[in-house]
Amino acid sequence: MANLITKSNLFSEARNNIVDIVSANVSDPISSASEFRKWIYAREPDIKSAGFKGFPIIIIHPSELGIDENRKSLDLKSKQVNWTIEIEIVSSDRGNGSNGGKGLSHMDSISNSIMEVLNDKTNLNTLRSNRLHKLTFSTSGVITESLADELVYRRSFILSMMAKFQTSS
Repeated sequence: MANLITKSNLFSEARNNIVDIVSANVSDPISSASEFRKWIYAREPDIKSAGFKGFPIIIIHPSELGIDENRKSLDLKSKQVNWTIEIEIVSSDRGNGSNGGKGLSHMDSISNSIMEVLNDKTNLNTLRSNRLHKLTFSTSGVITESLADELVYRRSFILSMMAKFQTSS
């Protein structure tokens, strides 16, 4: 599991906490327990690469950070920190055999799982214990776009979290 967020790892551990919770609780709809397929990325993968194993994928973007200078302690050591992380789901109708034409059902299945994970009390307590408080999120609608000559579905979850803790010595 991800580690406690400190002043030394503000960017990395916020994202690591989200990646760990999503990867542990959201199942890949097209791979089995006997095979591994990379399907969670930090950025848009090279879909023309031989190593790319197809859609659906989840992209958990790097965290954005804001420090609220109006919400600080009297000794100026503790401040309110706000994080924003985008989770993107990309799926496609293109597939072989029985996997063809399932892009939207994969999108909805993964979206339902992420929604369940983000509302789970145990996961929220894990985030809180690692200093990610007051998780709120919103979702975008599903859009269809062309990506490297393939029509894909895309949906985003925008997560916001905050904490007040010591950011300087």
